[in-house]
Amino acid sequence: MASPPDGPEPRRRLAQLMDDRRIELDLAWEEVARRAGVAGLTLRRIRSGESALSRRTAAKIERALEWLPGSVEAILAGNGPTPIPEPAPPKPLTALQREALTELDQLMAAGVPDDDAIDQVVQHAREALERSRRTDQTRRDAG
Repeated sequence: MASPPDGPEPRRRLAQLMDDRRIELDLAWEEVARRAGVAGLTLRRIRSGESALSRRTAAKIERALEWLPGSVEAILAGNGPTPIPEPAPPKPLTALQREALTELDQLMAAGVPDDDAIDQVVQHAREALERSRRTDQTRRDAG
């Protein structure tokens, strides 16, 4: 990746997709450079095609723009980048988990609970979590 394939057009395309992603992430170029760990001038020269683009710098740009590894190379080859997928939202708490948290909140609101009270709530939460895991496993096995 030392020199852009097929002349300046892939680099223009890279620059445009970098700019699109920067805007999508609501970042200034200075922040992209900071995230990438490169100088702003270096980033400008890469975008303009004035500087060679090493694999190492491409990987830094991918991390800064939250693209999967290989995205810069894909862009230069005429394909698109692949954004890092957003993590799945956390599973909602089960009724037993909510109950255990409510108990803990009540204990904390009443003042500093003694060790036995904390142990009891923690044990209740562990049991609720284990029941939740077994329920999830049963659903997976049935599905």
